[in-house]
Amino acid sequence: MSHRLGMDDVFPFFQPVLAADTCDVWGYEVLGRVSTPHGPKSLGPFFHDPTVPAREKLEVDRLIREKALKVLMQAGPTRFTLLLNIQPQWLLPFLDNRERFLTLQYIESFRIDPEKIVIEISETEFSGDMEQLALLVDKYRQAGCRIAIDDVGCRLSNFDRIAALKPDILKVDTRLALASGYDQTAQNVLDILGFFAAKAGIDVVMEGVETAEVLRTGLKAGFRYYQGFLLGSPGPRPSICPNIRTLMRRELEQFADQETARRKSQFTVMERLETVVRMYSLSTTPSELESILIDAVYDLPVNCYRVYVCDRMGYQITPNFTRDDRGEWKVDTSYRRRNWAWRPYFYPTVTLCRYFGRGVVSDQYLDLESRRATQTACFPLKNDLFLFVDVDVTCQ
Repeated sequence: MSHRLGMDDVFPFFQPVLAADTCDVWGYEVLGRVSTPHGPKSLGPFFHDPTVPAREKLEVDRLIREKALKVLMQAGPTRFTLLLNIQPQWLLPFLDNRERFLTLQYIESFRIDPEKIVIEISETEFSGDMEQLALLVDKYRQAGCRIAIDDVGCRLSNFDRIAALKPDILKVDTRLALASGYDQTAQNVLDILGFFAAKAGIDVVMEGVETAEVLRTGLKAGFRYYQGFLLGSPGPRPSICPNIRTLMRRELEQFADQETARRKSQFTVMERLETVVRMYSLSTTPSELESILIDAVYDLPVNCYRVYVCDRMGYQITPNFTRDDRGEWKVDTSYRRRNWAWRPYFYPTVTLCRYFGRGVVSDQYLDLESRRATQTACFPLKNDLFLFVDVDVTCQ
């Protein structure tokens, strides 16, 4: 054992992770603590101290995991999951050993269901070979454990690692979660992670939930699991304050009310736009469309800032009609014949327009040119032409 830390001085703490679908505890992350005259202290500084040998860190880390798994074993049949942090750079020297990793031996000897174990790969400090890391991860996956990648969003290389390791769970970096409360770019990154995770069939844990605002940010991004001091501090036993379940339900209900109101506002805007489209009976020749749109744009709601028409192949057949800061509409002919089929909103909206025969609206995104939070409304015209109206959602 370590000459710096005694065997009885280190022990696990457990921080709850709540699930949005049940409003209850899904699992607990295991965090290392050391006993001091001033009470339990985090082992983070010890694990990140470059002067401490890796072997010494590994011994302490294994002891914490063993004690945590014993707590899970003593709990008997349980519904909660245990999240164990693994530093891959400490384990790579043992990759070729015939024996199973010690954590897997504990799981087997304690007769713990491996599906209740999530191995968190803390790879922010890992700079080794990705193929070796994938082999290491596979040893845990083959034993039945689930795999999580920690600190997603704190480095640019996360997506290539996600592709290589094929995790079951992503844990969003705490700094990104906290920044999302005041930084629109951070919010956009969370939305992208939520979209990516949904496409890939991956669950997301949002760490750093210290305020209700950050929690609602995660709900907006579509995340399932939440962890942070708002929902529960780390403690020596797996437990949670009963009031937290009430808080979780209340935040979900408030989120549902806000989303309902937001979508209702969208419908109101769409109804006004439909009225304008019908009122002007838009024609199908570019020259006639231009002359009609010059007048029609002044009847649009104030949050509409760009108007144009495309054919079904994505080619723009009219100029851009853009509202300036004074509320005046400007005509820019340089956009004629540009193709927008590559835009993520184009074919989803066009397809729905053709199928339902009415206007539809895209999901929210950040416009590349204006940098405004935008939704694009699309309306079917005659002869497979489509009217697009960009709406600033912050003005609704």
